[in-house]
Amino acid sequence: MEEKNYFKNMFKGIDDNIILDEDQINIIKDKSKCLIVVAGAGSGKTTTMSAKAKYLVDYGLYKNSEILIISYTNKAVKEIDDYVNSKFNLNIDIMTFHKLALNILKNNNCKVNLLSDRSKFNIFKDIILSYNNTSDIMKIINNYNKLGNNIAKDINNVDEMTIFCIECIDYLKTKGISDTKAFLYSKITDDKLYYFVDFLLYIYKKYDEYCNTKNFYDFDDLIIKCIKYVNKDTIPYRFIIIDEYQDISKIRFNIVEKLSNFCNITVVGDDWQSIYSFSGSSVSYFLDFKEKMNANMLMIKNTYRNSLELVKITGNFVMRDDSLIRKDLNSNKHLKNPINICFYRKN
Repeated sequence: MEEKNYFKNMFKGIDDNIILDEDQINIIKDKSKCLIVVAGAGSGKTTTMSAKAKYLVDYGLYKNSEILIISYTNKAVKEIDDYVNSKFNLNIDIMTFHKLALNILKNNNCKVNLLSDRSKFNIFKDIILSYNNTSDIMKIINNYNKLGNNIAKDINNVDEMTIFCIECIDYLKTKGISDTKAFLYSKITDDKLYYFVDFLLYIYKKYDEYCNTKNFYDFDDLIIKCIKYVNKDTIPYRFIIIDEYQDISKIRFNIVEKLSNFCNITVVGDDWQSIYSFSGSSVSYFLDFKEKMNANMLMIKNTYRNSLELVKITGNFVMRDDSLIRKDLNSNKHLKNPINICFYRKN
């Protein structure tokens, strides 16, 4: 198969406007054990991932059943599936981390009763109501907030306390913190908060015990508890592509690291677009991927969505953060009129 014509005609009859650039072709052909693809906004990430999957199959490097594409949301999965399976007709598995974790658990004969948000809320609320001094805890938090520390918005009833506790514990689980007590105690800046931390640890312990007795799993539990079953004998995949990797969390990284023992891993993302740190993700897993996984790093430098003028202004602003990956993005699009930047002063 003549490569030049292969890439030229890859999207013919599917989307004749797509012409793969040199960066995209290099990524598609790359055979590194671990690869990190730095792709800016509008650079054609979905196009590149879809084309790489097609290339792997067409050139006989992997069977369809050995390839997996992971993304973060069902919407993103559907978008990738539209290219890979509907248009390219590859019949490749595409799923979220949670779906992968659920499949791993079920394939290992684990009984999984997945909790709905409402059921999870009710379990937490019942545990909180069983605690003797819930009203005192609410007072401590609200008084602390009045000093300008803002642990949370004012908590006026048990329902609001329940939501707050769920958010706190979900964050701890997503961060993959093994010694929760030591971690929380290390964050205390006021002696009064020891009372709140002990309360939170009580809720966490009771919730975990209850779920274990009922085989209940929330979404974080799926990822945390599937880890011990990840091995080459139970996982059929040998090549995995992971989308939006800049939003990876500790518990998801644990899966990726273990999969890398027997799979080739390609991760795609943009550290400039990391937005989920509030829910436990950390851009450090993206920034450190090259070193930690001994990975090759390639970039897509062209953007097909935004003008060169906008790309330069936003790029110069973002790159004030020296910890981020340096990029010099290009675009063939131009604006006729200059960009106006408006500043607003808060009265």
